[in-house]
Amino acid sequence: MDRLFGRVYTFSVFQDKILNKYYVEFNNEMSELIDESAGEVSFDLTQQIWIDNYLEQVRIKLLELKSNSHDEEQVELIVTDVVKLQQTQSSMTRKQVIQELSKIWSKARKEGISIIKALYTEVKSEIIKQLATGGIDKIHHLMP
Repeated sequence: MDRLFGRVYTFSVFQDKILNKYYVEFNNEMSELIDESAGEVSFDLTQQIWIDNYLEQVRIKLLELKSNSHDEEQVELIVTDVVKLQQTQSSMTRKQVIQELSKIWSKARKEGISIIKALYTEVKSEIIKQLATGGIDKIHHLMP
């Protein structure tokens, strides 16, 4: 959402209403926990390394799940998004990284509960806490 001339406008990230709803859900949950400078600064090196490790584990998990009766094309598109974020996160602001993670999680959720469970649910609270506080080094064992 954005405000322009006193009106609230909602911008859709996806044309698909279900994906957009999921995106807004994930993005709002994560955005509440990052500081106001999130649109101006990147994550620190420790956080970027943790995010990269997390994304690598997500990529591996998606490739495993792809062969288990999920729509292979859709799962491959999510893998492509994961790889792209791995390659670009160091030049993105915290807010942009959160937005990209939210897109990945949205697509995974729409693809199936088993996928989103594997990628997000188990580490959700720790991801949120650690991205907000910077204590990434304490949770490496929680990655999928």
